[in-house]
Amino acid sequence: MYRYRWETRLGARLEQTAERVRRLRQFRLPSLAEEGVSHWLRVHHVYHSNAISGSRLTLPETRTILEDGPTFAGKPPKVQAEATHLSHALDFIESLASSRLPLTERDLRILHAVVLGSGESTEAGSYRSAPVPPRGPGHTPPDASLVPGRIQEFSDWLSQEPPEAPLLLACRAHAAFDAIHPFAVGNGRIGRLLLHLLLFRHGYPLTVLRVKDRARYHTALKQAHQGDITSLTTLVLESAEHGLSRYEYVAQQFTEDTASPAAPPGDPREFPTWRRGVDALLDALETVALELTAKHSGAVADLSLSLISLDAITPASWEQARKGPLPLAVLCGQSSQGTFEATLMASCPRAPAPWQRTLPILTLQAVTDSSGVPERPAGFSLEENLFTVASTTGQLRQGVSAGKLATDIWTHALEGTLLVRPR
Repeated sequence: MYRYRWETRLGARLEQTAERVRRLRQFRLPSLAEEGVSHWLRVHHVYHSNAISGSRLTLPETRTILEDGPTFAGKPPKVQAEATHLSHALDFIESLASSRLPLTERDLRILHAVVLGSGESTEAGSYRSAPVPPRGPGHTPPDASLVPGRIQEFSDWLSQEPPEAPLLLACRAHAAFDAIHPFAVGNGRIGRLLLHLLLFRHGYPLTVLRVKDRARYHTALKQAHQGDITSLTTLVLESAEHGLSRYEYVAQQFTEDTASPAAPPGDPREFPTWRRGVDALLDALETVALELTAKHSGAVADLSLSLISLDAITPASWEQARKGPLPLAVLCGQSSQGTFEATLMASCPRAPAPWQRTLPILTLQAVTDSSGVPERPAGFSLEENLFTVASTTGQLRQGVSAGKLATDIWTHALEGTLLVRPR
């Protein structure tokens, strides 16, 4: 049942990821450290999963709602409640995973009611009563009258948990559930929660499928409905690896001897602070890209802004930034008036005195101009905004917030090539 093909080249990568999980499970993180990473992944899962399904909440708004409650002005209470509902659904999924009890048909309906908010939607916990358009070439979800039976078959199959790679099983389950499409709304969020349920049982971190990969994700699901889960497995692998990198980084901080010769030079307390700054800025860049795309899409044909994060930030990255430019992310933009591509880099070009803090600076180096001809660095240096962060709120030195800095960076891209035709 639910047979899918996948390219065997993924086998080695699946095993490597599983081995990373096994190693990480052997190390017990302090509770505060565990809670910190878990909270970061939860905020991002809630934001990205809701955004894939059409939510207009930004990442900072999602974080505020989960930490302080849906109390701020600017967004309707129902929209803000989407974040708390999905967070509560994660609590339910994690309790199921910890109990090791099989997922029942009733559990799925309860999960749907939690996601939609029982009492706030007449559809919460109820199967659809109408047909669904084709989910891709050659596949149409079953008639509504068949849904209860198909879900019962699905939960029975899942309770047996076939002996295969956990990540592969999770992708099969997600594809099979999406093929049934049992609810009128909320199927995507439920499917992504099922991924988490099956992976969490085997020690994997929370999966975060990012909204910038929405088109790729939907294409992967269509391919899965044709019998091939290679693309879906690859995408989920990337998500799992990203979450593992965060846990591994934190674990490394508790196993490394910072006084050893192999430790990064300088004050070892600077790296965690800088890491929070990198996270805050990359989060802000992704959020602002989505906001600007939505704002200008009506006036500029085919405007698209995206952020490609590069390798995970580790103590070795900190050392590299002290020696030379460290690439943090690639910014890409495209419109009918031009293209933009640039690499955001951090570096520490000046050696500070022993009593001074190390203050990496940011530079934005353009790769090509709109004609595709390589050009010199864009001259957009953020050297005056020394890149050090004192708190997880993303407040930069000299009172410059990560959101303000991200807006300045994308505004430079828009004004330079994407909204104004170059001469």
